[in-house]
Amino acid sequence: MKLPSSAGRPRAVYANEVEVSLSHSELVLEFLTVAPPTASVVARILVQPERLREMLETLKNALDAFEDQGGTGRASIGFALPNQ
Repeated sequence: MKLPSSAGRPRAVYANEVEVSLSHSELVLEFLTVAPPTASVVARILVQPERLREMLETLKNALDAFEDQGGTGRASIGFALPNQ
């Protein structure tokens, strides 16, 4: 999909952690920038479960392509699920 470029387009932000919480119909992804002793949420995305499955497949394909080009995706990635 080709996205139009415009001045109103969101800027890129750095995140090194993601937390996932659940509602009755959506998953909430909170992307954080963690630099101890502080952390801040830089983006919060609400997504339907079926869309998240598509996103996971897309991310897997992108990571595979990245690694095929010599990159490494082996760094530890932090995920935290809330207490229910």
